[in-house]
Amino acid sequence: MNVQNAVYRASRWIGDKTRTVFTEGSEITEPTAGELWGKVSPRVDKALTIYNMMELPSTPDSNWIPFANSKESCQKELDKILDALLEVLEVCGAAGYRERIRSRQADITTSISRIAEYREQMHSAPSKNSQNTIEGLWVTSREDYEINIAEETDSIAEKEKQIESLKTSFRTHLQILGVDISAETADSFLLPVEDGIVSMAAVVANIGLLTELLQGLVDISGESPAQTRRYYGVYVLLVLAVDRIEKHFVREVDEVFIPRLCQYEEEAGNNISKAQVLISSGGRKELLLANIKAGNRTIEACREFSDTLRDQKRTIADRNRETQRTLAEAANTYRTVSVSLDVAALIGQCQAAFRALRELRLPQLRTFQNLQLNDEMQRLAERVVDKE
Repeated sequence: MNVQNAVYRASRWIGDKTRTVFTEGSEITEPTAGELWGKVSPRVDKALTIYNMMELPSTPDSNWIPFANSKESCQKELDKILDALLEVLEVCGAAGYRERIRSRQADITTSISRIAEYREQMHSAPSKNSQNTIEGLWVTSREDYEINIAEETDSIAEKEKQIESLKTSFRTHLQILGVDISAETADSFLLPVEDGIVSMAAVVANIGLLTELLQGLVDISGESPAQTRRYYGVYVLLVLAVDRIEKHFVREVDEVFIPRLCQYEEEAGNNISKAQVLISSGGRKELLLANIKAGNRTIEACREFSDTLRDQKRTIADRNRETQRTLAEAANTYRTVSVSLDVAALIGQCQAAFRALRELRLPQLRTFQNLQLNDEMQRLAERVVDKE
C-alpha cells in the first residue's frame, strides 16, 4: 500500500472521529489528530534527527569547533524544538474558553472603572434643561452620564451571563482533557498560576491523539521499517516533551509562585504592623481594625494557596518520576527497534547479494582461433610463392 495513502487514510479516520466527539454542542473545538500531526511532523522529524545524532557513541560530549556537533549542542537544539512542539501541543478548547472568560472579565473591570468616572463627573455636569442647543452638542449632561452608567451596567450583566455559560464549556473541555473538577474548583483553574496544569493536561491529551495516529500508520503499513522506526522515535520525543513541561511546572512553583506568595504575605504583615501603630497613636480604630482583618485574611489565603501549590508540585513531581521511567523504557525500546531493523536490513541486503551472486553465470569462454597469426602466416606463404 502507498505510504502517503496510508497516512491520509489514518489521519482522516482519526481526525474525523475526534472532531465528532469534541465539536458536539461546542463553540470552540479541540484540535484533531490530523491537524496536530500536520503542525508537529516537520518539528518531530528534525528533532528525531538531532536525537539520533546525540545518541551516537561517536558524538563527543562537547566540541570547541564552531558549528560542530556535540551532545551538548544537540541537547540545546533539541530543547528549542521541544519548546516549539509544546506550543502546538498546549492548544486545547479549555485554553480557548479560558481566554474568552478572561477577556470578558477584563471588559467588566473596564466598565466598572467607566461607571466610577461617570459618577464622579456627574456631580459637576449640568442638567440637560440648563443647556442650550450648542452646549448640548459639546457638553455631556447629567442625564447623559446616567444613560452611560445604565449602558455599562447592562454590559456588565451581559458579560457576567456570558462568563457563566463559558465556565460550563470550560469545565466540559477540562473533563475532555481528563481534569474532572467541580464548578467551585473550576474557578481556580482560571487563575494564571493554574495555566501550567491546563497546558500539561492538553499536552497529554494531544499526545494520546498523536500516538493513536502513529499506531494506525504502523498497522496500515504492515509494520514497515520506516513507519515503525518513526513511531517509536516520535514516542520518545513526546515523552521528552511531557518531561519538560512537568519539570517546568515544578520549577515555577519553587522559583516563582511560592516566593511571590511569601512576598505578598510579608507585605500584608507590614501593613498590619503599621495599622497597629496607627491605632496606638489615635488613628481611626474601626477603619484600621478592618484593614488588619483584611490583612490577616490575605496572609491566610497566601498560606493556604502555598500549601495547595506544594501539594500540586508533589503530585507533578511524583508523576515526573513515572515519566522518567516511561522515558527510559521508550528510549530503550526505540534503540531495540532500531538495532532490530538495522539487523533485518543487513540480513536483507546480504541475502539479496547472495541471491545475485548465486544467479551469476559467467559467459562461456570463446575459443581462440589465432586469426591474426594465421593471416600473417598466410601472407608470408604467399610472398614465398611469389619469389619462386
